[in-house]
Amino acid sequence: MPRADNTSAHQNSRILYTGGNFTTTSTSFVDVDTTNARITITTGANPCLVGYIASVTNDTTGQGIFLDLEIDGVRQSGVANGLVSLEVSASNVPQLSSFVYQTTTLTAASHTFDLQWRVSGNTGTMIAGVSSFHFWVTELK
Repeated sequence: MPRADNTSAHQNSRILYTGGNFTTTSTSFVDVDTTNARITITTGANPCLVGYIASVTNDTTGQGIFLDLEIDGVRQSGVANGLVSLEVSASNVPQLSSFVYQTTTLTAASHTFDLQWRVSGNTGTMIAGVSSFHFWVTELK
C-alpha cells in the first residue's frame, strides 16, 4: 500500500532569468533578488533538490564571490563562505558558478528558497542578460 505522502505529484519550480545582470557590493550575505531569484513552493514532508548555475565576475582581480542558499530565512551552508566560493582570476571576466544541494526533510508547508551572495570586496556581477541565470527546486519523494 503506498504511503500517503507519495500519492500526489512532487512540486517543482524553475527560474530562467535573462532580464539583466545582478550586482552587489555587500560583504555580508544578501538576497540576489527577491523578485527574480526567489522560489516559493508548497511541499509535503520531504527533502528538496535545489540547483543554481550562472556566470559571475568581479570588477577587481583576486576578489571573492560567495553564494549560499537560504530556506525560510536560514542559510543552509552553515559556514562563512557559503556553498560556493571562488576567486576572480581576472577583472570583469565571467566565471561559471553552480551548485546542487539536497535539503533535509522539510515540513509539509510552503517554503521560500532564496539565492544569496556576497563579495570580499569591490563589485560582484551575476551575468543574467547575455547568458542566463538558472535557479530551481524539486521536491523529492
